[in-house]
Amino acid sequence: MAESIQKKSSGLAILLSLFWCGLGQVYNGKIVWGLILMVIYPLCIILLVVCILGVIGGTEEEAAAKGLIAVIFGIITLILWVYGMINAYEVAEKINKGELEP
Repeated sequence: MAESIQKKSSGLAILLSLFWCGLGQVYNGKIVWGLILMVIYPLCIILLVVCILGVIGGTEEEAAAKGLIAVIFGIITLILWVYGMINAYEVAEKINKGELEP
């Protein structure tokens, strides 16, 4: 008897990743990758906030350096978030086509 593949909603995968990076991967059954994203994403946010708060005090040079680092972490965080949504969508579509197993 052939085992039926449970379809995944690519829209729901994107929506879950929109709320928290990695949730779409967990929904798709890619638990380890989802958990990795769910740990890296908040770490980037924490480092971003620390850098932003660090700009408040110190010398002008320190503030400029911390500001630059904050921009870098902001870009990394945004890229990670968008990547999580795109990856969740693509994996759900591949699962639905039978190219990947959930």
